[in-house]
Amino acid sequence: KLITPDLKNIPVWNPKLAYVEIYYALDRSQLDLSEADDIQIATLNLSMKIEDPQQNQIDSLSWSVGCSISPIDTSQSNFILYDLQALQLLSGEYSLNFAVTQANSNKVGNKKISLKVPDFSEQRLKLSDIQLALSADPDTSESKFVKAGRMILPNATKIYGATSPMLFFYGEAYNLAPGSADNTYNISYTILDSLGNIYKEYPASSNKKPGSSTVILSGLNISTLPTGKYQLQINLEDPQSQGKVDSKKEFWVMKKPPATQLTSEER
Repeated sequence: KLITPDLKNIPVWNPKLAYVEIYYALDRSQLDLSEADDIQIATLNLSMKIEDPQQNQIDSLSWSVGCSISPIDTSQSNFILYDLQALQLLSGEYSLNFAVTQANSNKVGNKKISLKVPDFSEQRLKLSDIQLALSADPDTSESKFVKAGRMILPNATKIYGATSPMLFFYGEAYNLAPGSADNTYNISYTILDSLGNIYKEYPASSNKKPGSSTVILSGLNISTLPTGKYQLQINLEDPQSQGKVDSKKEFWVMKKPPATQLTSEER
C-alpha cells in the first residue's frame, strides 16, 4: 500500500468549476532504495485519472517525485511523504484512479476512490469539504500547504492516535449574508461514531463575519476517544439569512503509536 489519496473541494472564480485538492501519502519504508553519492534515493512516477460515471476520461495528470535518505539518519526510512495535486472540475460525481510506480523496481501501488464535487454556483450558504491536518502552525512562506497564514500539514491517512492527539482541520464557508452591526455567524463541532450517532458535541461560538466568506481553522483534542472510526461534523448557521449547513469528514483513531513520521516533498 503506497498511497492514500484524500480530497478537498472549494469553489474558484468560475462558479461552474470547483477547485479540487488531492492529497496523497507515500510510505518510504516500502521503497527500494539505491545508493548515489552516499545518499539513498528513489524515483516515483505517479499518475491520476478522473472518469465520469460512464467511464469517460475527464482529466489526467502524471508527474514524478524523487526522495532521498541519508544513510546515517536511519529514522528517515520511516518518513511518510505527503504532497498534493490540484485541478478544477465541474460539479458532479467522478472516480479517481491514482497510481504510483517506482522506477527500476517492481513496486506498484494504486487506489480508486469516489469523488463528489458539489455545486458552488448557487448563491446560498455553502461549506467546502474539510481538510484534516496534523498541525496548523503559523507560517508566512509561499508553500502550497500554507492557508490563512498557517502551514496546514495534511493528514491523507486520516489516522490520529497516541502521537497525534489533536485533530486539526481547515474549511471555508461561502455566501454569508451581509447584515447589521451585529453581523455574526454561529459555528459548532460534533464528533459522530461509526454509526453516525453523536459521540461528542462541542459548544457553539459566535464569530464576526469578515465578509461573504470565512476561513474555518481549529483543532480538537481527541486523546480520550477510543480506537475506532469517527466523523467530524462542522455545523454553521447564519442568523441573518437563517441558513444552516454542515460538512462531514471521516477519520480514525488508533491508540498504537505509528512507526512513521511525516515530511513534505516540494517540487
